[in-house]
Amino acid sequence: MSASTDETRSEEFGLELAEIAAETRAGADPAPRLLQLLTTLGEAPAGIITRWDRQAGRHRVAAVRGYSPQIVDHVVSNAFHSDPAYRAIAADRARPLRSWQDLEFDYATTRTAREFLLPEGYRGGVSLRLVTRRGRYVGDLHMSTEARCLPSAAAMRLLHRCHTLLAACQEMPPFPGSPAALLPDAENVTLIRRDGSAQPVDGRAPEEGTALLEALRAVVAADGTHAPDRSYHWLDRTGAWHHVRVRQVRAGVTVSTNRVAAPHGLSHRQLEILDKICDGHSNLAIARRFHLSERTVAHHVERILGKLHVGSRAAAAALAEQEGLRLLGPPHSPSTTAGG
Repeated sequence: MSASTDETRSEEFGLELAEIAAETRAGADPAPRLLQLLTTLGEAPAGIITRWDRQAGRHRVAAVRGYSPQIVDHVVSNAFHSDPAYRAIAADRARPLRSWQDLEFDYATTRTAREFLLPEGYRGGVSLRLVTRRGRYVGDLHMSTEARCLPSAAAMRLLHRCHTLLAACQEMPPFPGSPAALLPDAENVTLIRRDGSAQPVDGRAPEEGTALLEALRAVVAADGTHAPDRSYHWLDRTGAWHHVRVRQVRAGVTVSTNRVAAPHGLSHRQLEILDKICDGHSNLAIARRFHLSERTVAHHVERILGKLHVGSRAAAAALAEQEGLRLLGPPHSPSTTAGG
């Protein structure tokens, strides 16, 4: 393919992607048209876009073309996420896009290829982990081709250049004027206005005088109403964890809360220590802060790195920022959260 053809194709792809984004802002579901655009680009007879359901802890089908029900069921199953290629893109955040040709091993030898893809005639393909510019993981794109050499190098370059925009389309909610629609998966959505007053938008707002509301007001006061969107974890007095997302809207700040399991199996103490690692504290400083021995802190740090599957404190801090593992306000210390 000539350079001029590549340039024309890139312009047409960009224009259609912009149209999809505009339709999404108007309330349309982007996934079906987005998948059609991407499978055409990749010369792929089959493809699927999945959305990550944080509340349920599973992937759901957003759009699918060409795949059999057996392949679809496999792709959204927990078993698929032990697939070597998927583990590769999940582990390397700098390379969220991989084709069969980009791997350090022969993908045709994997269970997914042998049992599902090759029997249906697929000899190549690509997977893309959809992560927004803010680091929020929203789902995946998988496409399969009949030739190992596809998608082409030009198509791969386009996918790489626009991967955060593709993720943004998946994250972009309908009904942009509604604060509740900005956080559709939340159990409770609260609007905190610039004067600190709290108004329930969906569900029930935190009651006056509660630790959660005071912690949220402290965040708004510290960061202002024009700070970047952030997410945190918060521990209530019963020992239950909540994922808290803070997003900026015209009237102030919307806050969503979801009750979740302890992230990555981390204990309360380990999340406290991870929070201090994010602040750049040494083991000695952390030990003094929590009245622990340095040896105990070092043991906790080792367990934290293992549970997060990272090799350094810096990588742990980066992952904590990306996944909203920072703690919101001073956490409580119920006995139910002890352990390691």
